[in-house]
Amino acid sequence: MPSSQFGGVPAGTSRFDHSSCLDPETLGVMTILLGIFQLLLAIPSYYVELSPPWLLIMPVCIGIVFIIAGSFAVACEKVPNRRLLQGCVYSNVCGLVVALCAVCVYAVALHRVPSPKTCAHFDLDMHLEDMEINCIFDHVSKTTALSIATLLMLYNITALILVSLLSFSSLRELRSNRRTN
Repeated sequence: MPSSQFGGVPAGTSRFDHSSCLDPETLGVMTILLGIFQLLLAIPSYYVELSPPWLLIMPVCIGIVFIIAGSFAVACEKVPNRRLLQGCVYSNVCGLVVALCAVCVYAVALHRVPSPKTCAHFDLDMHLEDMEINCIFDHVSKTTALSIATLLMLYNITALILVSLLSFSSLRELRSNRRTN
């Protein structure tokens, strides 16, 4: 069995391609997933008190832009077409601008979320009746708001990196396509 060891793969090679993490299709799928995460985080952000009231719609808009940008990248990789490539460039540049704006907005939101304060009478040995329920609810609410704002910022920065890689890749492909035609 010198030519093939397992299922048609040559003996000296591995099945895992180490350069596949920079594949435009893989980056597109990861961008779509981060857009879906943004959409899903819009649901709990509705129930917690985030500082600007219009921040509730922000994850929905950003998630939709990321899903569109990733979908164009995947479609362009599946069916190479000049018009599809132009749509990929436009959607990724738009996603890049939206992600940069969202980083600024989420940074302000993170700054405005008050830090959770510990309750003065909070003790683990006390019964639930003796604890101050309002203080505990306030602590949980502020901690949840801080967690959601942090996750939105983290997913947005990751998607910003992915969309910038997709933008440079699609622009480079469009320029090389323009030179050949």
